[in-house]
Amino acid sequence: MKQRVAVVGLVLGMVFATAGGCSAPRAAVGVGVGVGVEGLPEKFPVEDYNRTRMATNQRLGELQRDLRPRLSAGTPQERQRAAKDIAVFLRTHLSTHADEVDLLYRFADRDAGPRYTETMRYQHREIESRIAFLESLAAAEEPDVEMFRSKLTSLVHYLNAHLDTELYTIAVLVVDNEMERRRVSAR
Repeated sequence: MKQRVAVVGLVLGMVFATAGGCSAPRAAVGVGVGVGVEGLPEKFPVEDYNRTRMATNQRLGELQRDLRPRLSAGTPQERQRAAKDIAVFLRTHLSTHADEVDLLYRFADRDAGPRYTETMRYQHREIESRIAFLESLAAAEEPDVEMFRSKLTSLVHYLNAHLDTELYTIAVLVVDNEMERRRVSAR
């Protein structure tokens, strides 16, 4: 019981410490294992998921702290370059989110039913669409940096809300169930 509470507390503590997220090496949480609940590993890799969350927290912090301010500084050409750099950053570090949490969602679907993650999966498509729109803005011959900044702000807020919901509804369910399975099997 203490181990379950400690791990769930660790997961929840990560959100309180930083803005939520999920971006780590794709293999970290079992990407490519397949679709559906068939073929799930025996145990959910809680520690790998925690590392994935921490890595995305760092990426979102980097975006907000280091990259976003470049949209307001320097010459128009430097701001346009910043928009292009941010679009590449988003594609590289955040667009893989859906793949990275696939295993988490498959465990949740197994534990709570196949529709449990439906809304969150829709939000993944929305996040991908928003990233693609930012890429198109940045790729324009003369990017509209003000519109890019506005849409980036919207994406960051949407992503943070999505990640918080993911943590508090899906991850807590899966981690709690995994800790309970481990506790029962240790008897």
